[in-house]
Amino acid sequence: MVKKRLAIYPTMNAYPHARLLTLKERAALERAVPRTFVQLVTHISSKVSVGWSWYDESQGVVEWTFENSDTVPHAVILLRNTYYFGGAFWPVYYANSDGRGASATDPQDNFGTDWAMGLTPLKDSGVASNSPPLCLADFGSGNRSVCFLFSLAPGENWSMVEGGFSASMTPSGISLYEVSLAKSGQFCIGYDQTRVTDWDTQTGTTLEGYSPNPSTFALAEVQVESGAPYDVLPFNDSYADGPCAP
Repeated sequence: MVKKRLAIYPTMNAYPHARLLTLKERAALERAVPRTFVQLVTHISSKVSVGWSWYDESQGVVEWTFENSDTVPHAVILLRNTYYFGGAFWPVYYANSDGRGASATDPQDNFGTDWAMGLTPLKDSGVASNSPPLCLADFGSGNRSVCFLFSLAPGENWSMVEGGFSASMTPSGISLYEVSLAKSGQFCIGYDQTRVTDWDTQTGTTLEGYSPNPSTFALAEVQVESGAPYDVLPFNDSYADGPCAP
């Protein structure tokens, strides 16, 4: 059975998307005091909770807080505003992190993300410095997509910031879906260049996606719990097991 899509938007420009911030952008924020914590969740895993608060409302930046209340580790992916966190602009995030792309010239032009190789618990470096890794998520029936992976140790509380919101577009339709490790290895992944074009249009920047496209990556693929909706973004990406053909 093919997983249900919630909605289809013809272009990203017609529906502005929230986004990860670079370390430089995070450093310029002013954290709201006091903060109001909001937890209006449509679907949540049995042991992991999530909520948000304004971090810098004037800049449209929210703070996400995840908490694992269990005595064993859990890993989840986050659906909000009809798509999975990390799913819109992941080729830009990966291409400009940890010495790649713009971050090679200026270490602060760094999204701070890479591919997860397993369900390693997230390291807490402080809310303004935290970034989750990317994973390949398998929704079943041949449906795959890339998004952020939140792996939490027993009792762990972990927070991060995300920009692109506003008073008229706050986080909504918030859902957490549990994932389990399916396998780790090499995958050939290609992305729709429209993702990068839409990033530049929305942000006014000229950042690149990774190259070559497609590329071979070593990463973790996770299996998403039954009933989770498939990624709703209208892009044509490609995913294949094993390295790309020479």
